[in-house]
Amino acid sequence: MRVVIALALSLTSLGVPSLVAGQTTSSTLLVGDKAYLLLPPRFVSQASAAQLKWSPDGRQLAVVRMHMPLKASEMRSAMMTGKTPADFESRQRVFVDVYDAESEQTKQALELPFQTGVEMAWMAESNQLFVLTTRHVEPKDGGLALPAHELHRFDPRSGRTARIGAFQSYVGAGMSLSPTRSLGLIWLVGRDGTEEAIAVTATGVSQPAKIAGGPGPYGAYLAWNADGLRVKMGRRTEGPEGAGKWLIHELDPTTLTATLSTDTRMAFQEDGRTLTWSQAATEVRVSAKEQEKLPATVLTPVQPGDNDKAAVLDAFVEQVEVSPDSKRVAYTHHGMTLVRELVEVPRAMYEQMREAARRTAALSNAKQVALAAIMFSADNNDRLPSNKEDVQKLLMPYLRNQSILDGFVYTFAGGFINDVANPSETELGFISMPGGRIVAYVDGHVKWVSDGRE
Repeated sequence: MRVVIALALSLTSLGVPSLVAGQTTSSTLLVGDKAYLLLPPRFVSQASAAQLKWSPDGRQLAVVRMHMPLKASEMRSAMMTGKTPADFESRQRVFVDVYDAESEQTKQALELPFQTGVEMAWMAESNQLFVLTTRHVEPKDGGLALPAHELHRFDPRSGRTARIGAFQSYVGAGMSLSPTRSLGLIWLVGRDGTEEAIAVTATGVSQPAKIAGGPGPYGAYLAWNADGLRVKMGRRTEGPEGAGKWLIHELDPTTLTATLSTDTRMAFQEDGRTLTWSQAATEVRVSAKEQEKLPATVLTPVQPGDNDKAAVLDAFVEQVEVSPDSKRVAYTHHGMTLVRELVEVPRAMYEQMREAARRTAALSNAKQVALAAIMFSADNNDRLPSNKEDVQKLLMPYLRNQSILDGFVYTFAGGFINDVANPSETELGFISMPGGRIVAYVDGHVKWVSDGRE
C-alpha cells in the first residue's frame, strides 16, 4: 500500500493551485480521518457523452454518447458554405458503451439511430443494464407519428445485449428500478391517456397491464421502500375550490397491484456516496510571472469539516458521476469520457507519505542547486557566488527551471572553491522543513539535518 501511495504522490504535483474562494487543493481529497488519492485518468470512450451511470457495485460505467462523423475537411466546408454533407443525418449515431473499471475494457452495448431517446438504469443484485429507447417513426400513410419504445438488457458478464420488449401505440414511457432488488417497473401512456405498467425482473418482463387497485404512475412521484420490494406512488389530486391533497399508493411491482397507503411520507432512497463535486475557478501558472484562471471541477466531501480539503478533478469538465462506493469518478472532458480511481488510505498515513515525498523533492532541488553552484564556479575561475549577490540570476543558466530555487536559502559567503578547507562540512545553503532542514554543502552533497524534535 505504501508503494501505491508513494507512486500516487509522485504523479501529483506538490505545488497546489489556489481556488478563487481561498481554498487550497490538489489531487488529494481529505475527508475526516481518510485521504483519497486521485490517480491519473483512464480513457473510456470518445465522442460527445450525454449520460453517465455507474452500476450499483461501482465497477461498470454506462455511457450514452453521440457520434457526429464529420471529417476535418467536411467541417471546414460546412463552416464556409453553411451546408453539411447530404448523408450527414444518416451517418449520425447514438451509442451505449459499458466500461469495466477492473479490466479497463469498454464494450459497445447498443448502436441506435440519431435522435433516439435513451433512459438507462442498472438492476441491483443482477448488475444488468436496462436501456429504454424512444424513437419517433413517421408513418407511411401520413397519419399521426407515435414514438416506438424498446427495452434492451445488457449483461456485462456475457457482453451480450438482448431486446426484451417493444411497445407501440404509446405516447410516453418511463422506467424505475429497485435500488436494492432485481425488480423494476416500466409505465406506458396511451394516446387516450390510459396508463399501463410492466413488471421487470432479471429474467424478463411481463405483458403491459393496468395497475389494479390504484392509479398508474404517470405524472406521479415514485419512491422505493427501504426493502426495495415495493414502490410508493404519490399523486396530487385537485379538490373543491382548487384545494388539493396527496394520494399515496403502495405498488407491488411483481403483481402490478396497488393499495392506498395510510403513510403519506415520500421517503426517497438515500445516496451512500461520501463525495460530491462543484465548479470553481483555479489559478494555474502559465509563465514565471503570469497566472490564468481556468474553470475547474472540484471534488468535495458531502458534509465537509473544518480540516477537510477538496481535490481538483480536471478543467473544462462537462459531466461528473461519482460511483456509489465513492471509489471512482467518471467525467467528460473535451469530448472524451474519463475515469479516475480514488485510492482510500488513512489520513495519518497520507500525511507521513506526503511529508516524505516533499522531503525527497527538497533533497533533489537542493542537490541541483549545489551542482549548479559548482558548474558556475567551473565557468568563473573556481569562484562560488556570494550570498550578497543575486544568486538566482547567477545560477539560473545551470538549472532546469526557476522553481528549483523556491525555498532555498543561499548562505555561503563567497570565495574560491579551492580555498574552502572542508567542502563536505561547509554549508552552501538550506531548505527549511518541519522537523529540520535539507542542507547542501560546497562539495555538492546534501543531507537531512534534524532539529531534534522529530
